[in-house]
Amino acid sequence: MVMSTRTLSNTLAGSLIAAAFVVPCAALAFGLWVLQEPTAIDEPVQPLTMPIAEENFLDEQRATISLTWGDGDALVAPAWNGMVTNVAVAPGAKISHGAKVLRIDGVWRLAARSSAPFFRPVSPESGKEETRALNMLLDSLGYANGGDLWTWDTTLGLRRLAASLGVPDAYAVATFDPGWVLWLPSDELIVSEVLVAPGRAAPPMGEKVIAGVPRISALNVVSADDAPLPDPSAEWEIAIDDLTMPYESARIARPDRLGEVSKRFAAARPEHISGSVRRAQPVTGWQVPSSAVFVDEAGEVCVFRPGQDGEWVAIDVVANGGTVGEVRVVGALEPDVRVLVNPGDVVGDTRCR
Repeated sequence: MVMSTRTLSNTLAGSLIAAAFVVPCAALAFGLWVLQEPTAIDEPVQPLTMPIAEENFLDEQRATISLTWGDGDALVAPAWNGMVTNVAVAPGAKISHGAKVLRIDGVWRLAARSSAPFFRPVSPESGKEETRALNMLLDSLGYANGGDLWTWDTTLGLRRLAASLGVPDAYAVATFDPGWVLWLPSDELIVSEVLVAPGRAAPPMGEKVIAGVPRISALNVVSADDAPLPDPSAEWEIAIDDLTMPYESARIARPDRLGEVSKRFAAARPEHISGSVRRAQPVTGWQVPSSAVFVDEAGEVCVFRPGQDGEWVAIDVVANGGTVGEVRVVGALEPDVRVLVNPGDVVGDTRCR
């Protein structure tokens, strides 16, 4: 019984000694751990705002433009007889409506930009359409004419035209000779080659007299980088240096769209040129940091501006382009407004609407 009591006393004493040593050490270790760990209470996020300004944006994307070349316009002979006595044009010359091109048997022949070629003589007995066409020709050349009818003004204008061409007995002319004009298929023809020469017989009907420079028959637009081109629409245009045309399609084949481009590049005839696709008219918008654009759970897009009493006012916007780190938005923003730059940290799960 004595041994049991002594044993118990020794055990208790050992426990007390251990406790006296271990407990302070554990407390000290816990205190050091607490000092080393960061505080679990985060500082509140400070809202950041910045002013924005309204700007006009002319979006433009680089493009590579492939050119397909074809034969140019030409002046072809009507029904002629006689000898070429003079040629008034040379390669590089520009032929427009009313220009004197050559003389046959001493009578000048004009380039004429009429709605269709004259194919037979026109006189007071001719039909209404032919009479109107002759009067329109006389009017475009600055001579008297009778409008839709053959009148004395038509006869007077015809005789003055004949006199300017060197037609013998022009004062007595009563019929228009279609051989006086070469039909001009476009507003202007740049001469590439002259196929007649003085002292030679006048070419037969339908044969080329003057060959124009080659023309672009088709134009194809391809993006010059990895970004896709915008869908063709009236909002966009193709720009080649200072020349522009509507961006109706990635392939343009309308001659009226390609005439100026043909003139610009006819000498070199390149297969590829550089250009761009850009907005025909600038769009107005606001350039904001990309972090300022907030998208809520419903997919609505907005930015926030400061309101009263520290609240934030959501403004619905539409994003339509931008650059790295910035987005252009359109919405009911006001000049010199400040927008919240970090809405994701400040407004939480707020809805835009």
